[in-house]
Amino acid sequence: MIPTLDAASDVEAAIRSTPSEAEVVVVDGGSSDRTAAIARSAGARVLRCLPGRARQLNAGAREAGGDALLFLHADCRLPPDAAEQVAGALARPEVVGGWFPQRVDSASRLLRAGARGANLRARLLRLPYGDQAIFCRRSAFDAVAGFPEEPIMEDAGFARRLRAFGRLRPATSPVTTGDEHWRRLGGALTAALDYATLLAWLAGIPPRRIAPAYDRLRRKR
Repeated sequence: MIPTLDAASDVEAAIRSTPSEAEVVVVDGGSSDRTAAIARSAGARVLRCLPGRARQLNAGAREAGGDALLFLHADCRLPPDAAEQVAGALARPEVVGGWFPQRVDSASRLLRAGARGANLRARLLRLPYGDQAIFCRRSAFDAVAGFPEEPIMEDAGFARRLRAFGRLRPATSPVTTGDEHWRRLGGALTAALDYATLLAWLAGIPPRRIAPAYDRLRRKR
């Protein structure tokens, strides 16, 4: 599943990175560019729904076939052995899902350090984010009712649901993500904002209250 919104510059590379045998479902939230057309030409099935990443991912999962689901951001690219990584993790009956470690496509040491921090957070807390390509069994997705349809932290919320249902196991090969998330505020401020958001969420502040503050701070520059 790939949720998109004006992702024409990224979506083809994301689709091309998926295993050849995978069913690729792109769920577009109303792009004004050529995202949907590019996705179709790259071989994906394209669905449309109202914008909202959690809503889009849930819609795609409902329409997809298969016993395993993988959720990929449009600016991310899977490693060549992604299928083997997922199959290996889910071969253990106690494992209900997992994620890929993250590698940022950037020469910046700060951003590479940020990716290492994200990987440490995912391992310690078992709370991967969406740009770490979360995957799970379909039965687990159905059992936990999918992603919480919140305006922010829907990925960590989904991971927490899965974690309560069974074990999460990380892959070993990294998913590669672009550096767009970091550009506006820079590496240090982006990391500070991301961790402050995580702490607020862990403290029990509702995502609907966190999201407006997060968006305001992201628009400061």
